Amino acid sequence: MATVNGLVDAAVSEGADLLITLSTPTLQAALRRVRSIPIVFTYLADAVAAGAGRSNEDHLPNVTGVYTASAYDEMMAVVRQVLPSARVLGSLYVPSETNMVFHKAKLEEAARKVGIEVVVLAANTSAEVADAALALCSRKIDAVCQMPGNLAAAAFPSIANAAHKARLPVFAFQTAAARTGAAIALARDYYEGGREAGLIAARVMRGENPASIPFQPITKTKLIVNLEAAKASGLEIPDSLVKRAEEVIGQ
Repeated sequence: MATVNGLVDAAVSEGADLLITLSTPTLQAALRRVRSIPIVFTYLADAVAAGAGRSNEDHLPNVTGVYTASAYDEMMAVVRQVLPSARVLGSLYVPSETNMVFHKAKLEEAARKVGIEVVVLAANTSAEVADAALALCSRKIDAVCQMPGNLAAAAFPSIANAAHKARLPVFAFQTAAARTGAAIALARDYYEGGREAGLIAARVMRGENPASIPFQPITKTKLIVNLEAAKASGLEIPDSLVKRAEEVIGQ
């Protein structure tokens, strides 16, 4: 965070016309240190929880952008389709990450609607993830459904490895996770978030006031199936789901 604060200060002192932030922590650093320069955010779960405003329309006058609310209800439908008898899902989270606290509540809410319990274990640093993942997979869970977050994304291979050792399928919400061990990823893609944020930044650079631009959610969802990871965990993915996928790995 000290490095992030220094980068924000350097951008201001060097006369930046606009800041684009690419995570919750970088947005929060910019909010603390910038009042007059426009800020456009992307790659975060909830800008309101990060402190950028009270709602999508009622926000700080110099801030706007795009947020990524993961497809939890849609994922529960997929889990029910491939694991109809599932009763308990497991996930790791980082209590100090604002976005992961948000994701935890959303995952639990969506799971509760379909009669599924979520078991959550905390990991605070990358060094803790491997042991926390092993502990999680030793619980009586039917699968890992890993909520997104900065630490979880960086350490996802450790989570996937623990799940594979326990022969548990992994469901995830980020594109990269499907390539590093998740059997199914249902992603609100970062590419789309970056594209939408770039379009908003262009509007601001042309003179539009950020205060008049509501925060916007990404709504496009990408289904990715990794047949190799599914096979390794003993998960059979129906052909109907494979045909729906925008990308199939290991076909």
